[in-house]
Amino acid sequence: ADRDAYLSAVERLAADVSGRRQLRHELRAQVANSALCDASGLTARIEDAYQQMWSQYVANGDEN
Repeated sequence: ADRDAYLSAVERLAADVSGRRQLRHELRAQVANSALCDASGLTARIEDAYQQMWSQYVANGDEN
């Protein structure tokens, strides 16, 4: 929220050695299972967005 809150969080994380170790251990799997690495899902969402844009363009004609 502000500089003091940020510094407080940094200090808390710096002091939590076991928490950082646990995060480091789990982070690669978390990223691999996230939407960030879901290429087929991302592709489907982009295709849906293109279809919606095209449908809107066709519905509006040459107004834009």
